[in-house]
Amino acid sequence: MPTRFAIVTPVLNDWASLSALLKDLGSVAEQWDCAFDVVAVDDGSDQQGNTDELADICGAFPRISSLRIVRLALNLGHQRAIATGLCELADRTDIAGVIVMDSDGEDPPRDIPSLLAALQGAPSGIAVATRRRRHATLAFRVGYGIYKTLYRALCSKVLDYGNFCAISPTALEQLVHASEIWNHLAATVSRQRCPIVMVPHDRAPRYAGEPKMTLQPLVLLGMSALSVYIDVILIRMMFATLLFAMATGLVIVALLYLYFFTDWPIRGWTSILAGVLLTILLQVLFASVGASFLLLSNRSSIARVPLAELPVFVRERRVL
Repeated sequence: MPTRFAIVTPVLNDWASLSALLKDLGSVAEQWDCAFDVVAVDDGSDQQGNTDELADICGAFPRISSLRIVRLALNLGHQRAIATGLCELADRTDIAGVIVMDSDGEDPPRDIPSLLAALQGAPSGIAVATRRRRHATLAFRVGYGIYKTLYRALCSKVLDYGNFCAISPTALEQLVHASEIWNHLAATVSRQRCPIVMVPHDRAPRYAGEPKMTLQPLVLLGMSALSVYIDVILIRMMFATLLFAMATGLVIVALLYLYFFTDWPIRGWTSILAGVLLTILLQVLFASVGASFLLLSNRSSIARVPLAELPVFVRERRVL
C-alpha cells in the first residue's frame, strides 16, 4: 500500500483553482508512489463549486484517496480555515503526515516530495518551504521586506516561510493544542519545541485570476503573526520604555543641576523643555506599568484549545 498523507487547503470561491490543484496532486502522487487525502476547507464561500466535477477529477486519479469538503458556517479567514482543517485531522492514525498548502497554485505541488523527504529526516518535526522567489509587485516586495525587518526587531525571529509545510503526526498533536494557530500558522510553527527543517522553494504563478489579498488583509495578517509573540514584544517594549525613561530623567536632572548649582546661563525655554520631558517621562512609566500588567494577565489566563473549539464552526462535512 502506498504511504498516505493528508492535504489541508483553504478555499474561498476559487473552485477552478481547486480543480487544477487536484489534478496536480494526482500526478505527484502517481510519480512519488503515495496517496493523498485532501481536506478542502470552504471558508464561507458564497459560490458553490461543482462537486460532480471535483468527484470526476478524483476518480481519474486513483492516488487521491478522498476529497473531504469542510464547509464553515461563516468566513473565518485564511489562517483560521487552515486551523480548522488541522483539527479535522487530529484523530487520524492512518496518515504519515499532513501537508498544508494554498489552493491557488502559488504553493506548487511539485515541491511536496522535497518537503516529505525532509520530513523523513525529522519524523517528529515540521518541514517548511522557505521562499526564495515569488511572483509579486515591487510595492509588495518592498513592503514585505520592511515587515520582515520589523518582525525580526520585535520578535528576534526570521519568518521567511508561510503556510506551505509538511507536519508530522507528533507535531500535529502539538499544533492543534496551540491557541496561536487561530491567528497565524507559520508564526506558531516557529514557537514549537520540535525540529523545523527548511526547504527552499520558489513560489509559482496562480492557476487563475488575480490575488485577492489587499492592503488591509495583509496588514491584519502581519499583525496576527506579531500577536503570536505578544509576550516577547511586551517585554521588549517594557525595557525600551524604561531606557527611554532613564534617558529623559537624566536630561531633567542635568537641567536642574545647571539651574541651581552652576552659573551657566539658562534660557527661558529650558523650563518648558523640562516640563515637557517630565510629562513624557510620566507617560512612558505609565505605559511600562500597563504593559507589565497586560503581560501578567496573558500569563495567568488559560489558553483556549483549538481542537476543542474550532469544530463548532463547521457547518457541513462532505466526502467525495
